Amino acid sequence: LKQGVRYVLTTPAVRTLILMAVVTELFGWAHEPMLAVMARDVLAIGASGLGFLMAGASAGGLISTVVVANLGNVKEKGLMLVGGFAGFGFFLIAFAWSPWFPLSLVMLGLAYASVTAYEASLNTLLQTIVPNKMRGRVLSFQTFTWAFTGLSGFHTGAIASAAGAPLAISIGGVVVLLNALRLARRMYGFPAQQFEATSGE
Repeated sequence: LKQGVRYVLTTPAVRTLILMAVVTELFGWAHEPMLAVMARDVLAIGASGLGFLMAGASAGGLISTVVVANLGNVKEKGLMLVGGFAGFGFFLIAFAWSPWFPLSLVMLGLAYASVTAYEASLNTLLQTIVPNKMRGRVLSFQTFTWAFTGLSGFHTGAIASAAGAPLAISIGGVVVLLNALRLARRMYGFPAQQFEATSGE
């Protein structure tokens, strides 16, 4: 356990990827508890409309999955990683402030398409740059970050109660987008330089 902690904290590329996962789970996926509120109070589409929102989001993720799977070995993994990360934040903000149901449906679908591409890149990079002996422990760290999604409802709910669901969702989107922009320059060189597969070590 100590070796795993030390490896994640002292390996810059792995540490960056894990921190990206934490930000995504804690702030990006914080929109999920607010979807029902958006459907009821903002878009006024009711339970059936919420179902369409979820279906649109899933459709975006599915299309992105098919596209990414057919791209093969993407050379610019860092670019797809940061692009998907930034797209997730941007389209969440657009969704949060859309007053029109069809537009909201498209924006949420694009957000899920972006995050699917981002997560595919993140998973690929984590599994290819980490040595065999450390892979299980590093992936355990990644799994641990998923717990932050549940915690995100606390701060999102508090913000929504005070200022409304659109602001709560957009704050999470802004945090994701700002982190993507901050990391864009650093991340772009990963595939060719810092992210070299070491699975045989």
